[in-house]
Amino acid sequence: MIISGTVYSLWYVIYFYFFLGNDISTRMVLFPYRDYIYVFALLLSINHLPRKNKWFIRTIPIICIFLTTTATLLSQTRNALLAIVLGLCMYFFKYKKSAILILVVFLVGIAITPGTMKRLDPADILQSDRIATNLTSFEIIKDYPIFGIGFGMQTYGYKEYVDLEKYFAKVPEKYRRHTILASPHNLLADIAVRTGIVGLCLFLFIMFRYVLMGLKIIRTSEDDFIRDWGLCFAACFVGFFTQSMFGDAAFGLQAIVCYTILAMMTILWRLETGAHPQIP
Repeated sequence: MIISGTVYSLWYVIYFYFFLGNDISTRMVLFPYRDYIYVFALLLSINHLPRKNKWFIRTIPIICIFLTTTATLLSQTRNALLAIVLGLCMYFFKYKKSAILILVVFLVGIAITPGTMKRLDPADILQSDRIATNLTSFEIIKDYPIFGIGFGMQTYGYKEYVDLEKYFAKVPEKYRRHTILASPHNLLADIAVRTGIVGLCLFLFIMFRYVLMGLKIIRTSEDDFIRDWGLCFAACFVGFFTQSMFGDAAFGLQAIVCYTILAMMTILWRLETGAHPQIP
């Protein structure tokens, strides 16, 4: 996963800036949602960095971290930048020096990458179309609170199912600066709109069990391998969940990343409970 994410990041940068000839300040968003790959591969790579004793072996995860970080910075995607920062914070619990070093380099990268600081301008953020989209989702939930509008990716963006214009018109005029987005762009809002409060509660229960599973592995496991990877997958989860609060994450590539993160922690849990059956 790390190698494939790194190779893709390298190819994308070369293709977008050298082959297509885009200026370095242009956002690298030719293909949507690729930042989920960058963040996932980056946070996985960090777990390999302290585990390698010889410096020439450490160069492999360093190269992976550098390329995925570069792709993330060039994408100028705000939720991906925030996801990396918060994901790195999880590594502070064990790998403080590595996490702090990477965080400092990452923040410097944000400062020097052309166009990125403009994307982080509070005035620009407050004018984002995400505000109107979230308010639109809230209006829909008010009309379909229990079971939502129905599960399916076509139930939200098509007028024959839901008249988005009607709900968008209820949003305060100061937030209606942009066109109507055809999806909620927030994972929790997405679940609540399509499956109602019932579906949202079930989804949150799954997330709660994942967090509880991860905490028990990190705190109680006697196996360094399981404990270290548990911390890594917790960081990946924090990164993904952060991204999902500001973008679509319930389908396609994003959903694959989510299910992979859930599956890997589950595998660790099974390894741990198999070795120590007394753990509930």
